[in-house]
Amino acid sequence: MFDEPLIHARLLDTLLNAKGPRSRQQLAADLAMDDATLRYELQRLRQAGCELDDRPHEGVRLEQSGLGTWRDYLAWALRGPDGSPRLIEVYRQTSSTQDAAHRLVAARGVEADGALVLADEQLA
Repeated sequence: MFDEPLIHARLLDTLLNAKGPRSRQQLAADLAMDDATLRYELQRLRQAGCELDDRPHEGVRLEQSGLGTWRDYLAWALRGPDGSPRLIEVYRQTSSTQDAAHRLVAARGVEADGALVLADEQLA
């Protein structure tokens, strides 16, 4: 079983790959969303730590992605052959990603096959 995503990965992908600001209307059309849904999803990106430059006449531009976005984004981008997301754990800080991976395998067994463990900072 996988956790419910915190962010809309396609929206983040669109903003990551944009060459400049994208109008809200274009984002909504590209992602088949209405304006209210787009506003909600942009707010979820902000809550996950993204910094957005959002100007009514210029559009939306991703200034910085938040650490809270990467588990969901990578699970979407690195889906398994059957379309299921990979098990991904992202830590702000951990002693060792190898230790975290060992704990993950011990806890999840074969479900952890292909899992990815990332950390912003490792202490060991």
